[in-house]
Amino acid sequence: ERNTAVGRLGEAFALAYERWRLAEHPELAKKIVHVSLEDDTLGYDIRSFETDGRERYVEVKATEGPLATRFFISANEIACAEQHAHQFVILRVGNVRNKPVCCEIRDLNAELDLKPTVFECAFKLITE
Repeated sequence: ERNTAVGRLGEAFALAYERWRLAEHPELAKKIVHVSLEDDTLGYDIRSFETDGRERYVEVKATEGPLATRFFISANEIACAEQHAHQFVILRVGNVRNKPVCCEIRDLNAELDLKPTVFECAFKLITE
């Protein structure tokens, strides 16, 4: 529950941030969509735009702690980042409950130390 609440606060902050960032481009700001409310399997939370009109896929990672707090990213989110390399951004939101601050992460491999920590497992098919 707590993680869900932090995530919702982070996404609300991110929506406000995206609208602020596009304040001089109201035609683009009107088109921002909080996609994760309808489908949380896309690999990003918000479809926004760069100031030149290119689509921007924003994955929000929020924490109650400082920006440097470690966080988790799914294989699906990494795949989305790779598929949309020039359009994908992680919006890292820190201190989300008190005085939110954020930073943009655009190149996951250059800016993050990625370590696999969870593996999905399934039984192998047994043929008899």
